[in-house]
This record gives sequence, C-alpha cells and structure tokens, in this order.
Amino acid sequence: MGEKFNTPYSELCLNLSPDGKYLFFTSNRRLYYSYSEVPLTYEGKLKVLSSPGNGSADIYWVDAKIIEELKPKELK
Repeated sequence: MGEKFNTPYSELCLNLSPDGKYLFFTSNRRLYYSYSEVPLTYEGKLKVLSSPGNGSADIYWVDAKIIEELKPKELK
C-alpha cells in the first residue's frame, strides 16, 4: 500500500471489518528510538514494555477509505 502505510517494521494480519469501514493490522513499529537519558526504575521499564509502540505486535486500525486514496492512479 505504499510508503505512507508500510514501514521498515512488519505489518501483518491485515483484516477488513465486517461492515467494510475499517482496516485492522498488526505492526512491530516502535515509538522509542533511543535510550532514556535517565535510568528507568523497574516500574518505568514495565510501563514502557506494556505500552503501545514498544516494538511488539500492536494492533492498529484506519478508515478503509485509505485503500482508495493510496491506490495507484492506473488502477482507479
């Protein structure tokens, strides 16, 4: 679906909702790209590991209209 959708991480399990309105997928994208400037406590580490964007396969969703918007012009 192009660079606006795909990332260097793994996008998997693409599914369309039963009503056709939403596109769901999993991704291993990360929100944290560097190390903490200050040492994290044990509780802080648990918070990072259990939060979205921690590098595990989180579930994302977008409006299914994105399919038409990203479709190459020659296929529209």
